[in-house]
Amino acid sequence: MSCVIPNTDDYVALMKQRAAGALPEMGCALRVAELLQPTVRQLPAPELLDVGCATGHFRRVFLGRLPLARYTGLEIDPRMVAAGREVWAAEIAHGSMDFIVADLEQLDTDRTFDVVICVNAFMYFASAKRALAKMLRMTRHRLLVRSYFSDANYRIVRAQTTRNHDQSTVDEIDAFDDHGNMRSFDYWTIYSHSYIEALVLDLQPAARLEWIEDRNILTGMDEERRMGLSKRGATDVLDGHEISYPFFLPWKYLSIAVSNA
Repeated sequence: MSCVIPNTDDYVALMKQRAAGALPEMGCALRVAELLQPTVRQLPAPELLDVGCATGHFRRVFLGRLPLARYTGLEIDPRMVAAGREVWAAEIAHGSMDFIVADLEQLDTDRTFDVVICVNAFMYFASAKRALAKMLRMTRHRLLVRSYFSDANYRIVRAQTTRNHDQSTVDEIDAFDDHGNMRSFDYWTIYSHSYIEALVLDLQPAARLEWIEDRNILTGMDEERRMGLSKRGATDVLDGHEISYPFFLPWKYLSIAVSNA
C-alpha cells in the first residue's frame, strides 16, 4: 500500500481537546485503564508505551487510575505530537511523559516498557506481523491491543479526495486512475482470530494470548452528541455495537502476557 493520507486538521484539533480534558472521557480509555490495573499495580515503577497515541489523550484518563511512573506516546503524525507536547509541556519537563515521532513498523529501538498498548490503531498498519513483532519486542510484561477482529481477514480501503479531506490533493473526479486504483486513500484491516493466534505463536511461542470482549462504556458518545460535537466518520451505536456507516466494527481486545523482563 502507498499514498496513505494523513489526518485532517479537524481531527488533530479534536485530539488536542481530548488531551486537555475538554471533552468527555472515551469509553475505550476507561476500559483500558480497567484492564491494565491488575498488571500495573503489581509493578514498582511502571512504564507504559502508547502506540498510535495521537496527542497522548489516554494519559488524561489514566491520571488517578493507573499509577504510572512514565507514559511514552509513539505517534507517526508529527502534527499530533506537536499538539500533544503543547498540552503536556509540564509533564514532559518533569520527566513523567515523553513522545516518540516514528512509524512503528520502521522503528529501530532497544527501549522496552512494562506495558505496551495499541488502541484504535492496529487496523491501520500495513503489516500485522511487523507491528506485533515490534510491540512484543518492546514489552516486558503485557501487550494490550484494541482493534477489529473477526472470523476472517478483510481489508477495507477508502478513497480520500479534496471533497472530504483537507490534506488530499486529489479531486473527486480523479479518485480512481484509469486502471481502477484509488489515487489517495486510507484503509483499515479486520484480522481473524486464528491468524492473530498463529502469528503470536510464531513470533513468541511462550506468550499467553487472551481475547477480551470490548464492553466499553459508551456514555461519552452520548455526551458528545449532546454537546453538538461533529466529526467525519463518527462512531455510532446500534444495539450496543459500535458502527461507522456503512460498517459494523468488530471491536475486541487482544491481551498478550510476555516474559521479557
